[in-house]
Amino acid sequence: MDSPITELEVFTQKINEPRMIHNKMNTLAPATIKTYLNKYKNLRKLVDIDLNEFSQEQALEILEGLKIPSINTYNSLLNLFIMIKQMYSLPHEILLKQRDDNKPIVENYTAEKFAKTELPSYETLIEHRDQLLKTLQFREYIICYLLLEYGLRNKDMDIIMTSKKREIDNISNWFHINPRGGILYTINDYKTASTYGSKTIKITDPIFNRAVRALFKTGANKLIPIIDFAHFIQKSTYNNLGEIAYYKILVKHFWNDKNKLLALSNTRGSSINSMLSHYKE
Repeated sequence: MDSPITELEVFTQKINEPRMIHNKMNTLAPATIKTYLNKYKNLRKLVDIDLNEFSQEQALEILEGLKIPSINTYNSLLNLFIMIKQMYSLPHEILLKQRDDNKPIVENYTAEKFAKTELPSYETLIEHRDQLLKTLQFREYIICYLLLEYGLRNKDMDIIMTSKKREIDNISNWFHINPRGGILYTINDYKTASTYGSKTIKITDPIFNRAVRALFKTGANKLIPIIDFAHFIQKSTYNNLGEIAYYKILVKHFWNDKNKLLALSNTRGSSINSMLSHYKE
């Protein structure tokens, strides 16, 4: 008689499964899968029984009892409990609320961390971006271009590419590659969409246009080919700094250029007050 499948086997199977997103199968990055599995195994050793057996309240008590010093580590373990609950179709609304309640804490933690970190210059980021193009790393170049020109968030760059205007909806983020030139970049799905609405950026930079068209000609219909787009974006940036550090460097570099700061505020979809309070040393 076959042994029952273990929770670890269920978890391993689920996180390795491709998922259909925008008519294309996507998978988590191998490094992300490895991280999830390691965190699961470590937590499972600590609690000594399967995670799905804990109630939501018990799960939060466990995390509280671990006295985790980093909010990011806390959230990663909280996400494990949420994923397990979802896999077994168990209630998890209390855990989701806790994750939402943690968001301001995460933002403050990130701001404090960058305040203590020596960040590279804006010029260094430009040099890195241009080197990506020289080595034909089109996806990475496009990502860094968008970060440096428009101060975007990770979610803004979950982009579908098309040359057919009729395919574009008002739900996803799109590159419309105009056959007559130019890229029309429409951002519908982003953090503050409920406040600022849909954003449209016409990008006429010929070098950027050539990079997008070169990537599109390979048959790619998404800018980022995996589900874990935040991980892909971070790996594309200089020294894996990620989008928040890039935005901080942008704000610092253009601190005396109020028109540029206003433009960044508009394209990012955030207020000037938020920019001043969180991103300037």
